[in-house]
Amino acid sequence: MQILLLLLLLIIAIPFGMYFYNQYRYNSVQNKFKEKFLSNKANKIPKFVSTTLPFSHQYVDNGESMPFLDQILVHPFQDERVVVMQTGGAGQNNPVLEYKDGRFIDIAEQLNLTGLKNEAAYCISEGDIDKDGAKEIIVGYASGIYVSKYDSAQKKYADPVKLFEIPDASIPVNIALADTRNSGNLDMYVCTFVDRKHFVSARYHDLSNKRRNLFMVNNGDGTFTEKTKEAGLELIENTYVSKFVDLNNDGKQDLVLSLNTNVGILYENLGNGTFKKHNLPIDYGFWMGLSVEKLDNKTNKYHILLSNIGDSYPEFIVRGDMKKDEVFDPNYALLEQVNGFEFKNVTKEKNLYSNVFGWGVVLADLNNNGRKDAILTENYIKFPAKIHEKFPSKGKVLLQNADGTFAPFQEETGLLNPHFGFRVITHDFTGNGYQDVIIGNIQGPMMFYKNNGIK
Repeated sequence: MQILLLLLLLIIAIPFGMYFYNQYRYNSVQNKFKEKFLSNKANKIPKFVSTTLPFSHQYVDNGESMPFLDQILVHPFQDERVVVMQTGGAGQNNPVLEYKDGRFIDIAEQLNLTGLKNEAAYCISEGDIDKDGAKEIIVGYASGIYVSKYDSAQKKYADPVKLFEIPDASIPVNIALADTRNSGNLDMYVCTFVDRKHFVSARYHDLSNKRRNLFMVNNGDGTFTEKTKEAGLELIENTYVSKFVDLNNDGKQDLVLSLNTNVGILYENLGNGTFKKHNLPIDYGFWMGLSVEKLDNKTNKYHILLSNIGDSYPEFIVRGDMKKDEVFDPNYALLEQVNGFEFKNVTKEKNLYSNVFGWGVVLADLNNNGRKDAILTENYIKFPAKIHEKFPSKGKVLLQNADGTFAPFQEETGLLNPHFGFRVITHDFTGNGYQDVIIGNIQGPMMFYKNNGIK
């Protein structure tokens, strides 16, 4: 009996011990970067005040849905004003929050954007797909991609109509729109993920556990035809995020992806309706969040930031079906453009990474010094022993120094999120000239962080 009790205590103690040692090791490395940042008197730390918004995401583990959500800025008034739209879980409305008179109010019902009631929504995009002068709202569900068209007479949106189906046993988790052919029409790339019923973790080569992404070409009237294979974009992979960016400044939108259990790749737009694949300098990992930006207002080089699991798990647990000679990379990745589609890994050199399981990432100038800072959301809803529920990480806020290195200041800024953060966006909602932050949390509240600047 005593031996069994000791074994039980050991099983409990090991993950907790690893968790706290991981935190200690990371923080000890960060101290020198923080000291270097603070030694420069020109560096200022922005101050945030947090508010819980009037929506809390609901995740129901029904054997099919996955704990994912999306949130973006949309223009429901068809002018420069923006609001925040997030996807709701099964049985929930999709909230649309407008900042007015110092607070956020949900105007989803007023605009008829509450969405389907019997399904969880996973992704949102906005764009004028039918060239009628008004932007449509596009939402992805397991049953398909739906579009809500703006009714200018009623000043709200028509009921959602299905654009096309999603392959069986998969869900759409990201929609990217771009005029990829310079035709005046917005095409669509849809990232997909295997559904909960068929999901098995840490499968890098088992295609039965992955799903096919979709490249949909606009027919010119807001309807779409799949051209994935013809475009050279055929990819069977659970993919979290895609972004269209003109990486080589040739006027054509290239495609950058965050592949969950794969190596790093991007696609060069050749301009004739096809794309060419390029490899990124990262190995197999659980790539999740994605941000593609120029790190300051003086450079023409892009940087690609991808989140990963950090040191949350021992490598032997997450290698899954990897071959012995294949390399697993648990680290976040900051990739610096060398030229065109060639990138180099500068993660540790720039000190832009986290030590724990991360999701959403965004690069944005938080203190108005012309340099992009980084916000990383963290925690994992299915972490063993519910460690992230009982001892949650609060996310990372890394401010960029003049020498291009980053240092974490989440405590000092007050931008702390002890929830299962999934998506993060920035925008100056208050009009004070500083970027505010909104974080969408799985099975938790939307959080608003008002940026009071560097007073």
